[in-house]
Amino acid sequence: GHAEVLLFGGLGLAVLIIGGTFIHEAYGAMADRLMTVTGSMILAGTHYRNYRFAKKDLQSIS
Repeated sequence: GHAEVLLFGGLGLAVLIIGGTFIHEAYGAMADRLMTVTGSMILAGTHYRNYRFAKKDLQSIS
């Protein structure tokens, strides 16, 4: 449900932040890119899922 969207959104954001800071320093640019792409994909999927929930909620109001 909605808690899942919040959880995955936070996870995606955390992966982006950690990848761009700590991972880049410790493992280099390639690991940074991998984490950035992974975090971005998680966020994109979460945004889509949230959009679907919002659309469903609006339809139930009408």
